[in-house]
Amino acid sequence: MLRKEILRLANEHRLKVTQILVLNLLIPPLEVSILGLIYLILNSTDNSGITPIISQYIPIILTSMTMHAYVILLSLCTFMAIIIWAFLRMYRARISAVTRYDVYAQQANRVVSLYLGLTGNAHSKEKPEQMSNLILHLSGASSAHFLAWLGLLSSLISITILFITALIASPFITLAAIILGIASILINMRNFNQMQSIGEAKVGIHEEMLYEVNQNIRGFEIIKFDNLKHVVLRKMSTIIQRDWSWRVQKRTTGEKVTMLSDSFGLISLLIIVTIASTLTSLSIEGLLILILLFGRLRAYTAEYQTQWVLVKEHRAGTIQLLEAMRRLATNNVGHQTSINTIEGILLDNVSFSFDQDLILNSLSATISKGDRILLTGKSGDGKSTLLKIIAGYYLPDEGIVTINHHLASKSTTINAKLTDHIFYASNEMYIPNTTLKNFIDPESTMDIDKIKQVLKEACLEEILEQHNVLDEPMGDNAGNFSLGQRQRLLLARAYLQSPSVVILDEATSNLD
Repeated sequence: MLRKEILRLANEHRLKVTQILVLNLLIPPLEVSILGLIYLILNSTDNSGITPIISQYIPIILTSMTMHAYVILLSLCTFMAIIIWAFLRMYRARISAVTRYDVYAQQANRVVSLYLGLTGNAHSKEKPEQMSNLILHLSGASSAHFLAWLGLLSSLISITILFITALIASPFITLAAIILGIASILINMRNFNQMQSIGEAKVGIHEEMLYEVNQNIRGFEIIKFDNLKHVVLRKMSTIIQRDWSWRVQKRTTGEKVTMLSDSFGLISLLIIVTIASTLTSLSIEGLLILILLFGRLRAYTAEYQTQWVLVKEHRAGTIQLLEAMRRLATNNVGHQTSINTIEGILLDNVSFSFDQDLILNSLSATISKGDRILLTGKSGDGKSTLLKIIAGYYLPDEGIVTINHHLASKSTTINAKLTDHIFYASNEMYIPNTTLKNFIDPESTMDIDKIKQVLKEACLEEILEQHNVLDEPMGDNAGNFSLGQRQRLLLARAYLQSPSVVILDEATSNLD
């Protein structure tokens, strides 16, 4: 599953991925060139071998060039190479950042699109805090996981290029350095595995925190009236402590990886210098360049370990995101059947349950054009559930719902083609904190006079007396309006369409 997702993302972002990989093929050789120029500067007293080569590319007479002029020329070349190297690294960093947040935006948009396409049955089983976690955190974890794998590949390319260069310069010392580098990675394996456990804990705690924060915000009034502040603080303190725990472990484990890598790097340097001094006949200049080369090699090895830590950390979050998206896709609305109007709705032995609790049992009914039906009954009898089944929001567990002789299924349930003909209003519907203008006209296709006319038809003339009311936020769940005004806002939606079926679930509550 992870492999397929990484390949899919690499294919969809292949242009930027290719740019990153090409830059990683250019930067290490440029570093080798810089070290080569530094070596020439260190050996500037003997330039007889290099001047004929330079003369082929630089149209100046080098045979009579003084040593100082020769050093200045090499220094200028080195300086220019460093400028180019720095520019390429900055460009690579920018492309990597853009790619990461492109992937994040893509994953977050996929989650939102899949969520909004759910059937009513599936939506009732999804937790709001889980959706928030998918969009805010796990989409980011997926992008970080993808970029970490790309970083691993980039580090391996750089390590390979520098390894080949060092192997040509001094095979014996290079092999010793590589063995020591592999040893440092093996020593850190325990820390890599611990980072994966930390990543798994982070995913669960993030979701739990979102749940508690959301519950406390929505329950603010009862917390105040029932003096539950101390209870809420106690629960939040426990969760915050758990959140603190994984964050500290992450920082500590990351520092362990860096510390072990750096310590082993210094030990490796000591061993390499000892080998070079006792078993080889390298010049001081050659040894210095080799040490600088191994320094760059060690930096890329450390980068490899850092990227591996990120792969482990974000693996659990990426898996959870992919599993959630697969679940959402399975419960999504499929092909939509076109319906011009609704002449009749037939319910045949319909049964429906919530979490194994039977709400409707073998209910049958026929609804024809022109019928006016009133449902009465005690709370919990399933009136609202039945209305949502008629509206196509819920699908029955058993039985058949037929709309114009079309079998109600994912192809007809609560989609754009069905909702053109059904108006549904309930006092439990949530109104987002948007402007009054955007609520009445979300697609911005109506002029101001038309919006005002809709509000007047819904008996909301008094709202229009307020200054600039159309462009002011309505508050959470239309909290800036009275309960009666809020109810009429929900009913105002009926004047925006010409429905074949009007379904009102306690829609007159709170009205005068």
